[in-house]
Amino acid sequence: MIEPLDALYPEKKTEQEPIRIMLADDHLSVREGYRLLLTLSGMEVIAEASSGRQAYTLYRRVQPDIVVMDISMEEMDGLESLLLQTVCTFSDNAP
Repeated sequence: MIEPLDALYPEKKTEQEPIRIMLADDHLSVREGYRLLLTLSGMEVIAEASSGRQAYTLYRRVQPDIVVMDISMEEMDGLESLLLQTVCTFSDNAP
């Protein structure tokens, strides 16, 4: 017999908090489309960035559960932002 999840994890809340998402894309229309789809799915978009540099700064401030990021943006692309965030997570010398 399969146990319900509530029986396996009794300390878990009955009402689940929404997944907190940050969007990073240099195209406003793309961010708007993602925001619409994600909020209709019960998720919460807590921040939006239009560049990799802005995404890096916002991520450190809002600490989202998930980041949906374009990998090719102006100023600092998504891959550079991800690399910087990863390095700074494991270092005491975060800019």
